This record gives sequence, structure tokens and C-alpha cells, in this order.
Amino acid sequence: MSIKTLHWIVDPICGWSYAALPLIQQIEQKQLCPQQLHFGGLFIGDRCQAMDGELRARITQFDHQIHQRTGAQFGEDYLKRLQDPSLVLNSLPAIQALVALKKSGNDQLLISYLTQLQVAYYQYGKNINQLETLYKLLPTANMHAAQWQQTIAAVTADDVNLEFNHAHALLHQVGGQGYPTAVLESSAGYQNIAVADYYHRTADFAALIQTQ
Repeated sequence: MSIKTLHWIVDPICGWSYAALPLIQQIEQKQLCPQQLHFGGLFIGDRCQAMDGELRARITQFDHQIHQRTGAQFGEDYLKRLQDPSLVLNSLPAIQALVALKKSGNDQLLISYLTQLQVAYYQYGKNINQLETLYKLLPTANMHAAQWQQTIAAVTADDVNLEFNHAHALLHQVGGQGYPTAVLESSAGYQNIAVADYYHRTADFAALIQTQ
């Protein structure tokens, strides 16, 4: 079996990335190959969006399409949160927290943390822009709140930009169209995996990765 790594280019507040969690978890549970997460920044800087009626309608339509095509569940608390006019779509706080976990040498917890963040947001309507929420969802009890705050504060703009640049370079390299994009790295090079074909077929997805 050749040595391979499955790369995922995702965003924590992208509904399609949330729908890909079962695929990521399937590979992780079967321990088929290492997986690496890369964060592209869907809502960053001037792309952040404050909630209004037009945006709410658009998101609701997208979420319905995602549910129909993937089976992903969007909770009542999340749907209620979409009614909050103070809601701002901003990927940066969650990505800073994920990058902080990377920098602290806890890469092995990234998938668990991404899962916790997306479930909290899309099922329970939690505000994952808040530092306190980001800490509560941290999948380790080895870091005190003050230590976690220092760890996030140590994440610089350069760290975040490096993360974005790496994700975008990989996306461009394989001709990816957005989030999520799955890229299988092997001795044969980098292969863009058609995630959209497998949302309802986690076992088939695992078999595909195993045989590549």
C-alpha cells in the first residue's frame, strides 16, 4: 500500500464543509490514512456578512439544498440563530482557534475540534465567534482558559495568512472549486477527489481512498 495523505480544504462556517464531516470521520475511524485540514476563509475581511433578510433567505435556501443532497441536519437552534440581526458571518475567530491548536502541537485534535465547532454552530446555534465558546468546545482538558487565551492571542496575522495561502495554493493546484475540496496526496501526486459524489456513500468513499 502506498503512503498517502488525504487533505481537506474547508471552512468552519461553510454548510457543505459541515456536510462532509461524516466522510472525514469515516476515514478517521477506519484509520485508512493521515488526514490534514486546511482552512480557506470563506467569510474573511470584507467578505464577512451581517445578517439581513436577503442573506437569511439565501442561506436558508442553500441549507435546504445541502440537506436534500447530503442528509446533513440543521438544528432548530441554528435556524433560530439565523433570525438574529446581530449575527455576522465571520470565519476568522474559528479559524484562529483551529490554527492555534495546530501551533500548540495538537494537530491530532483538529478533526475533533472542527467537528465540535460545526456541530455546535449548525445544530445548536452556538456563537463560535466568542472566545469563551471556542474554549468550551476545545477537545482537550489539558489547557486552562487563560492558557488557551494566550495561545489564540499568539496566532498572528501572518500565521492566518500562511494558512489561507497554503489552502488556496492547494485548491488552485488541483483545480478545486471551493469548500470542501478533498485532495489525495500519494506517490502519484495530488488527486482532486469528487466529494460531491459521496455525501450519501461514506463506505464507498472509504473504499475509494483505501484502493487509491
